[in-house]
Amino acid sequence: MRTKFTVTVLVVFALFSGVLYMFYHAEIKDSLPTPIPSGYVKKEFGIKLSDTTNKKLKLIHFFNPNCPCSRFNLKHFEKIVNKYTSDIEILAYSTDSSTSVDFPINIKYDKNGEMAKHYGVYSTPQAVLLNQYGKLIFRGNYNKSRFCGNSKSEFVVKAIENALKQKNTFEIMQKSGKPYGCSIYN
Repeated sequence: MRTKFTVTVLVVFALFSGVLYMFYHAEIKDSLPTPIPSGYVKKEFGIKLSDTTNKKLKLIHFFNPNCPCSRFNLKHFEKIVNKYTSDIEILAYSTDSSTSVDFPINIKYDKNGEMAKHYGVYSTPQAVLLNQYGKLIFRGNYNKSRFCGNSKSEFVVKAIENALKQKNTFEIMQKSGKPYGCSIYN
């Protein structure tokens, strides 16, 4: 009887430890910045990346519907679309064409990450903001980490607001830090 009890306790402990380890591993992995891929070419602030003709700011959203961080970011992105769609042009690129997702705007497929590479993006979700002349004025995270609920670090919203007021966005881009999320080039 005592042996049966000991075995049961050990099995329960092993199962609990396994679940705890998997949860811990997932939390650590998702909280670390996305590794910079080899051959990555950084696009510098102010570089011209688009020949724009509509003289509006352009927000380009990169996401992957299979990335937990991108899925978590979706409601935050929808709020941005709803708030700014009349003031700026908004595009969205997905790195996965096989997964459908309910999205607030049309999604373009970024085959092999070519558009992401063009704009200097290597992680999802990420945003790029171009001024009315097609120059890079922001590239980075939506928020301080994968969570989008912190209003103090809504980097994309702050960059849009500054750009609409003709204010500098460089400091916001610097604060947005290293990309978090899922690598585009796996």
